[in-house]
Amino acid sequence: MDRTLRAALAASLAAVAVPASAQLKAWEEMGEEALHAEGAPAFHAAAKELLAPCDGAGNLRLPKRYYQDYRLTPRDEKALGRGLATAKRYANIATALEDGYLPSAGGYQPGLGLPLMHPKLLLDNRFDLGKPDVLTYIKKRGQPKYRLVGLTYVAGKSRPKDMKDVDFDEGSRLPGATAAARTDSWDYEEDVCVIVEAGSAVGTFIGKDVPDDCAGGTRFAKLWRLHAWPLVYNPEGLFHESNPAVDLLDREQRFGPLCPKSAKAAK
Repeated sequence: MDRTLRAALAASLAAVAVPASAQLKAWEEMGEEALHAEGAPAFHAAAKELLAPCDGAGNLRLPKRYYQDYRLTPRDEKALGRGLATAKRYANIATALEDGYLPSAGGYQPGLGLPLMHPKLLLDNRFDLGKPDVLTYIKKRGQPKYRLVGLTYVAGKSRPKDMKDVDFDEGSRLPGATAAARTDSWDYEEDVCVIVEAGSAVGTFIGKDVPDDCAGGTRFAKLWRLHAWPLVYNPEGLFHESNPAVDLLDREQRFGPLCPKSAKAAK
Protein backbone atom coordinates (compact mmCIF):
# COMPACT_ATOMS: atom_id res chain seq x y z
CA MET A 1 0.00 0.00 0.00
CA ASP A 2 1.46 3.39 -0.91
CA ARG A 3 2.14 6.06 1.71
CA THR A 4 -0.80 8.22 0.65
CA LEU A 5 -3.32 5.42 1.20
CA ARG A 6 -1.66 4.44 4.45
CA ALA A 7 -1.75 7.99 5.76
CA ALA A 8 -5.39 8.46 4.75
CA LEU A 9 -6.57 5.34 6.53
CA ALA A 10 -4.40 6.07 9.56
CA ALA A 11 -5.99 9.51 9.78
CA SER A 12 -9.48 8.03 9.66
CA LEU A 13 -8.54 5.79 12.58
CA ALA A 14 -7.54 8.77 14.69
CA ALA A 15 -11.16 9.54 15.49
CA VAL A 16 -12.22 9.50 19.13
CA ALA A 17 -12.45 5.90 20.32
CA VAL A 18 -15.91 4.59 21.08
CA PRO A 19 -16.38 2.21 24.06
CA ALA A 20 -16.87 -1.42 23.05
CA SER A 21 -20.29 -1.45 24.70
CA ALA A 22 -21.50 1.23 22.28
CA GLN A 23 -19.90 -0.01 19.07
CA LEU A 24 -22.62 -2.51 18.19
CA LYS A 25 -25.17 0.29 17.88
CA ALA A 26 -24.37 0.44 14.16
CA TRP A 27 -25.98 -3.01 13.91
CA GLU A 28 -28.72 -2.50 16.48
CA GLU A 29 -30.00 0.57 14.65
CA MET A 30 -30.57 -1.51 11.49
CA GLY A 31 -33.27 -3.58 13.15
CA GLU A 32 -33.27 -7.30 13.89
CA GLU A 33 -34.23 -8.51 10.40
CA ALA A 34 -31.21 -6.81 8.82
CA LEU A 35 -28.96 -8.89 11.06
CA HIS A 36 -30.07 -12.32 9.90
CA ALA A 37 -30.18 -14.60 6.84
CA GLU A 38 -33.19 -14.42 4.53
CA GLY A 39 -34.99 -17.21 2.71
CA ALA A 40 -34.90 -20.97 3.24
CA PRO A 41 -31.61 -22.70 4.12
CA ALA A 42 -29.82 -24.21 1.13
CA PHE A 43 -28.09 -26.81 3.27
CA HIS A 44 -29.19 -29.18 6.03
CA ALA A 45 -27.23 -31.04 8.69
CA ALA A 46 -27.21 -31.64 12.41
CA ALA A 47 -25.64 -28.71 14.23
CA LYS A 48 -23.24 -30.99 16.09
CA GLU A 49 -21.82 -32.12 12.73
CA LEU A 50 -21.16 -28.55 11.66
CA LEU A 51 -19.55 -26.89 14.66
CA ALA A 52 -15.94 -27.08 15.78
CA PRO A 53 -15.71 -29.29 18.91
CA CYS A 54 -13.46 -28.72 21.92
CA ASP A 55 -10.96 -31.12 23.43
CA GLY A 56 -10.56 -31.81 27.13
CA ALA A 57 -8.22 -28.84 27.52
CA GLY A 58 -10.79 -26.47 26.05
CA ASN A 59 -9.00 -26.10 22.71
CA LEU A 60 -11.01 -25.85 19.51
CA ARG A 61 -10.60 -28.55 16.87
CA LEU A 62 -11.71 -28.66 13.26
CA PRO A 63 -15.27 -29.93 12.63
CA LYS A 64 -15.17 -33.71 12.27
CA ARG A 65 -16.54 -33.72 8.73
CA TYR A 66 -13.40 -32.03 7.43
CA TYR A 67 -11.48 -35.18 8.32
CA GLN A 68 -13.76 -37.11 5.96
CA ASP A 69 -13.13 -34.63 3.15
CA TYR A 70 -9.42 -33.92 3.51
CA ARG A 71 -6.21 -35.71 4.38
CA LEU A 72 -4.79 -33.24 6.85
CA THR A 73 -1.20 -33.66 7.99
CA PRO A 74 -0.07 -32.68 11.50
CA ARG A 75 1.54 -29.63 9.92
CA ASP A 76 -1.78 -28.64 8.33
CA GLU A 77 -3.55 -28.96 11.65
CA LYS A 78 -0.87 -26.96 13.45
CA ALA A 79 -1.19 -24.12 10.94
CA LEU A 80 -4.98 -24.11 10.98
CA GLY A 81 -4.79 -24.33 14.75
CA ARG A 82 -3.46 -20.78 14.77
CA GLY A 83 -6.76 -19.63 13.34
CA LEU A 84 -8.67 -21.73 15.85
CA ALA A 85 -6.68 -20.24 18.73
CA THR A 86 -7.53 -16.76 17.47
CA ALA A 87 -11.17 -17.80 17.19
CA LYS A 88 -11.22 -18.90 20.81
CA ARG A 89 -9.85 -15.51 21.84
CA TYR A 90 -12.62 -13.74 19.95
CA ALA A 91 -15.46 -16.03 20.97
CA ASN A 92 -16.58 -13.09 23.09
CA ILE A 93 -17.39 -10.32 20.62
CA ALA A 94 -16.55 -7.70 23.27
CA THR A 95 -12.91 -8.85 23.16
CA ALA A 96 -12.83 -8.35 19.40
CA LEU A 97 -14.23 -4.85 19.78
CA GLU A 98 -11.70 -4.00 22.48
CA ASP A 99 -8.88 -5.22 20.21
CA GLY A 100 -9.85 -2.86 17.41
CA TYR A 101 -12.38 -4.78 15.30
CA LEU A 102 -15.31 -2.63 14.20
CA PRO A 103 -18.77 -3.63 12.92
CA SER A 104 -19.39 -3.41 9.20
CA ALA A 105 -22.10 -0.91 8.34
CA GLY A 106 -23.62 -3.37 5.86
CA GLY A 107 -25.37 -5.79 8.22
CA TYR A 108 -25.76 -9.52 7.52
CA GLN A 109 -24.02 -10.87 4.42
CA PRO A 110 -25.44 -14.13 2.96
CA GLY A 111 -23.11 -17.07 3.44
CA LEU A 112 -20.82 -15.00 5.66
CA GLY A 113 -22.64 -13.49 8.64
CA LEU A 114 -22.08 -10.19 10.41
CA PRO A 115 -18.55 -8.88 9.73
CA LEU A 116 -16.25 -7.13 12.16
CA MET A 117 -13.30 -5.55 10.34
CA HIS A 118 -9.93 -4.50 11.77
CA PRO A 119 -8.86 -1.36 9.87
CA LYS A 120 -5.26 -1.43 11.08
CA LEU A 121 -4.76 -5.00 9.86
CA LEU A 122 -5.95 -3.88 6.43
CA LEU A 123 -2.88 -1.63 6.37
CA ASP A 124 -0.23 -4.27 6.77
CA ASN A 125 -0.54 -6.12 3.41
CA ARG A 126 0.30 -9.34 5.24
CA PHE A 127 -1.27 -12.77 5.48
CA ASP A 128 -1.09 -14.31 8.94
CA LEU A 129 -3.37 -17.17 9.94
CA GLY A 130 -3.25 -15.90 13.51
CA LYS A 131 -4.41 -12.39 12.57
CA PRO A 132 -7.63 -12.39 10.54
CA ASP A 133 -8.57 -9.00 9.10
CA VAL A 134 -12.29 -9.79 9.39
CA LEU A 135 -14.27 -11.86 11.90
CA THR A 136 -17.83 -12.91 11.07
CA TYR A 137 -20.53 -13.66 13.63
CA ILE A 138 -24.15 -14.76 13.78
CA LYS A 139 -26.57 -13.40 16.37
CA LYS A 140 -29.22 -14.78 18.70
CA ARG A 141 -32.55 -13.27 17.71
CA GLY A 142 -33.64 -10.56 20.10
CA GLN A 143 -30.57 -11.02 22.30
CA PRO A 144 -27.12 -9.38 22.42
CA LYS A 145 -25.40 -12.76 22.01
CA TYR A 146 -23.09 -13.59 19.12
CA ARG A 147 -21.36 -16.73 17.81
CA LEU A 148 -18.12 -16.48 15.83
CA VAL A 149 -18.42 -18.47 12.59
CA GLY A 150 -15.74 -17.36 10.11
CA LEU A 151 -12.36 -15.74 9.51
CA THR A 152 -11.33 -13.65 6.52
CA TYR A 153 -7.80 -12.63 5.57
CA VAL A 154 -7.07 -9.60 3.40
CA ALA A 155 -3.66 -9.48 1.73
CA GLY A 156 -3.90 -6.06 0.10
CA LYS A 157 -3.37 -5.27 -3.55
CA SER A 158 -1.16 -8.32 -4.30
CA ARG A 159 -2.14 -11.97 -4.00
CA PRO A 160 0.23 -13.92 -1.71
CA LYS A 161 2.52 -16.20 -3.69
CA ASP A 162 2.36 -18.90 -1.07
CA MET A 163 0.50 -19.92 2.06
CA LYS A 164 3.82 -20.46 3.81
CA ASP A 165 2.28 -21.68 7.05
CA VAL A 166 0.33 -24.47 5.36
CA ASP A 167 1.75 -27.50 3.56
CA PHE A 168 -1.19 -29.43 2.11
CA ASP A 169 -0.99 -33.01 0.88
CA GLU A 170 -1.20 -33.13 -2.91
CA GLY A 171 -3.72 -35.95 -2.59
CA SER A 172 -6.08 -33.94 -0.46
CA ARG A 173 -9.41 -32.49 -1.58
CA LEU A 174 -8.49 -29.04 -0.43
CA PRO A 175 -9.35 -26.64 -3.27
CA GLY A 176 -6.99 -27.58 -6.10
CA ALA A 177 -4.60 -29.24 -3.62
CA THR A 178 -1.25 -27.55 -3.08
CA ALA A 179 -1.19 -24.90 -5.80
CA ALA A 180 -4.82 -23.80 -5.71
CA ALA A 181 -5.10 -23.77 -1.93
CA ARG A 182 -2.29 -21.26 -2.00
CA THR A 183 -3.56 -19.16 -4.88
CA ASP A 184 -6.92 -20.00 -6.47
CA SER A 185 -8.75 -19.92 -3.15
CA TRP A 186 -8.03 -16.20 -2.97
CA ASP A 187 -10.56 -13.92 -4.62
CA TYR A 188 -10.55 -10.17 -4.94
CA GLU A 189 -12.71 -7.10 -5.23
CA GLU A 190 -11.78 -4.18 -7.46
CA ASP A 191 -12.19 -0.49 -6.59
CA VAL A 192 -12.92 -0.81 -2.87
CA CYS A 193 -13.52 2.14 -0.55
CA VAL A 194 -13.13 1.70 3.21
CA ILE A 195 -14.53 4.40 5.49
CA VAL A 196 -14.18 4.30 9.27
CA GLU A 197 -17.13 6.11 10.80
CA ALA A 198 -16.01 7.94 13.96
CA GLY A 199 -14.10 4.88 15.11
CA SER A 200 -17.32 2.94 15.62
CA ALA A 201 -18.07 1.21 12.31
CA VAL A 202 -16.52 0.35 8.97
CA GLY A 203 -18.29 1.03 5.71
CA THR A 204 -17.06 -0.86 2.64
CA PHE A 205 -18.15 0.19 -0.83
CA ILE A 206 -17.30 -1.50 -4.11
CA GLY A 207 -17.19 -0.20 -7.69
CA LYS A 208 -20.24 1.85 -8.65
CA ASP A 209 -21.33 2.02 -5.00
CA VAL A 210 -18.26 4.02 -3.94
CA PRO A 211 -19.60 7.35 -2.59
CA ASP A 212 -18.18 10.70 -3.76
CA ASP A 213 -14.87 9.24 -4.88
CA CYS A 214 -14.39 7.68 -1.42
CA ALA A 215 -14.28 11.06 0.30
CA GLY A 216 -13.08 10.70 3.88
CA GLY A 217 -11.97 7.12 3.38
CA THR A 218 -9.31 4.96 1.74
CA ARG A 219 -9.62 3.59 -1.78
CA PHE A 220 -8.05 0.36 -2.98
CA ALA A 221 -7.76 -0.54 -6.66
CA LYS A 222 -7.84 -4.21 -5.67
CA LEU A 223 -8.13 -6.15 -2.41
CA TRP A 224 -7.25 -9.85 -2.26
CA ARG A 225 -8.97 -11.94 0.39
CA LEU A 226 -9.26 -15.51 1.65
CA HIS A 227 -12.24 -16.85 3.60
CA ALA A 228 -11.60 -19.67 6.07
CA TRP A 229 -14.18 -21.84 7.83
CA PRO A 230 -12.43 -23.81 10.60
CA LEU A 231 -15.30 -23.13 13.02
CA VAL A 232 -18.30 -24.19 10.93
CA TYR A 233 -18.07 -27.06 8.44
CA ASN A 234 -18.46 -25.79 4.90
CA PRO A 235 -19.75 -28.35 2.35
CA GLU A 236 -18.35 -26.11 -0.40
CA GLY A 237 -14.81 -26.26 0.97
CA LEU A 238 -12.68 -25.08 3.86
CA PHE A 239 -11.61 -21.95 1.96
CA HIS A 240 -14.70 -21.32 -0.17
CA GLU A 241 -15.86 -17.71 -0.48
CA SER A 242 -19.18 -18.39 1.32
CA ASN A 243 -20.68 -21.02 3.61
CA PRO A 244 -24.35 -22.13 3.35
CA ALA A 245 -24.10 -23.72 6.80
CA VAL A 246 -23.74 -20.26 8.34
CA ASP A 247 -27.14 -19.25 6.95
CA LEU A 248 -28.61 -22.53 8.21
CA LEU A 249 -27.33 -21.98 11.74
CA ASP A 250 -28.53 -18.38 11.74
CA ARG A 251 -32.02 -19.14 10.46
CA GLU A 252 -32.58 -22.11 12.73
CA GLN A 253 -30.70 -20.56 15.68
CA ARG A 254 -28.96 -23.86 16.37
CA PHE A 255 -25.76 -22.69 17.95
CA GLY A 256 -24.27 -22.11 21.37
CA PRO A 257 -21.04 -20.71 22.81
CA LEU A 258 -17.60 -21.80 21.66
CA CYS A 259 -16.02 -24.26 24.10
CA PRO A 260 -18.52 -23.97 26.95
CA LYS A 261 -17.03 -24.75 30.35
CA SER A 262 -19.07 -27.94 30.53
CA ALA A 263 -17.64 -29.24 27.24
CA LYS A 264 -16.14 -32.70 27.45
CA ALA A 265 -13.23 -33.95 25.44
CA ALA A 266 -14.09 -34.48 21.79
CA LYS A 267 -13.93 -38.09 20.73
